[in-house]
Amino acid sequence: MLPQVHFYRRDVPAFRAATEESIALNPRNTEVLAQTALLLVFSGEGERGANLARRAMDLNPQHPGWYHVPLVWNYFQKGEYEKALEHESRINIPGLFWQPLAVAACCGLLGRNAEAAAAAEELRRLDSEIEQHLWRHIETYNYASGFMDRILEGLAKAGLRIMCPLRP
Repeated sequence: MLPQVHFYRRDVPAFRAATEESIALNPRNTEVLAQTALLLVFSGEGERGANLARRAMDLNPQHPGWYHVPLVWNYFQKGEYEKALEHESRINIPGLFWQPLAVAACCGLLGRNAEAAAAAEELRRLDSEIEQHLWRHIETYNYASGFMDRILEGLAKAGLRIMCPLRP
């Protein structure tokens, strides 16, 4: 999908242009809509991405749980952590680090320390060196989101010591 190429190359203007074309060419392809929705959220267009994800879910009532990911991060971006957690619980992808990451960040920011710590421990269980890798994973998607610092703050409050190799 061309929008993804531009997104990962960090060419946000080209990403946005390719997104428009992709949506126009594939208005009922729920995979394209959901993937585009996620990248829109991560490019700072949270509401648009969330609306596109909802459209994908409406078109495919038997959608995979990951279609909720754009909604999780849109609500996170708006500071609506409870709503983010509500959608996180619908993802259902065991073993994927993004799910406990969202729980750790949201619960950390909400002051729900026990849940945050449990999610941080789940991240460590998935990858014993997660604190060394996590910044790179988060930054890959959130370079243009505007909410990376808040994610890192929530994770720190959850007890994770994230190494930030590229930061001053």
